[in-house]
Amino acid sequence: MSDRTCPPEWEFGTCRYGRSRLAVRGPLRRLHRPYIAFLGGSEVFGRFVSHPVPDLVEQALGIDCINLAAPNAGIDSFVEDVSLLSVAAGAELAVVQVMGAHTLSNRFYRVHRRRNDRVTAISEQMRQAFPGVEAIDHHFPRHLLRDAAAAAPQTFHVLVEEMRAAWTSRMATLIERLDVPVLLLWMADHDPGTGQEDPDACDPLFVDRAMLDSLAPSVVGVVEVVPGAAARADRSGMVFPTDQALAAARLPSPAMHADAAAALVPVLRGVLAGRAAAP
Repeated sequence: MSDRTCPPEWEFGTCRYGRSRLAVRGPLRRLHRPYIAFLGGSEVFGRFVSHPVPDLVEQALGIDCINLAAPNAGIDSFVEDVSLLSVAAGAELAVVQVMGAHTLSNRFYRVHRRRNDRVTAISEQMRQAFPGVEAIDHHFPRHLLRDAAAAAPQTFHVLVEEMRAAWTSRMATLIERLDVPVLLLWMADHDPGTGQEDPDACDPLFVDRAMLDSLAPSVVGVVEVVPGAAARADRSGMVFPTDQALAAARLPSPAMHADAAAALVPVLRGVLAGRAAAP
């Protein structure tokens, strides 16, 4: 694909709402109620895709869908963002993508408050448990975790459990702060299952079904979207520069976004109908 046909760096543009410093999917939308808010990372943002899942849901339901997702965002990107939480609080409900557990600050390492895919520091606990692992050598959580697993494979499960505990706690906090009904969206090439402890596994990294089940009392449901082999192989309609081909191969194609929208629409229609009927 020729680079000349590609959009600028952030593919299809970003914007900011209120005083938020997180660049989310553009263009900036006027917030006319009713609307649905979508929060998530690169998948819901729709990197390399002209019409991501919120656009397709909007077309199907005839209700505005505000895409608050950002490339490489994690739960921490939203938990403290007052402006984005305010936007979501005005929605009929919020669809929250299930994001990985590795992009969260925990007792072993810290990530950037907005760019959760950046490691900013590691703790003394990390140094003692995984000798030789230093933050200065690792800009990204996956790289840090890969070296930690190699340095002390017998201890790595302790770090995984720490990340899972942080994920469960932070997701509960996010759901509470959104203050609207929340529908979780699992959008991945595999089902939740029992989870994996491989730092090179596909996103959402280290999240398993037990973690999702623990949130069940706080959400209106979980929609699991696991595209079939044909949808995963179909990369048609993606727009990316040639040097981003590998990154594009790891992200949902337009066919996968269509599958996700098809799964979400009937569930969202039911939730909206229930809210409309409530006294």
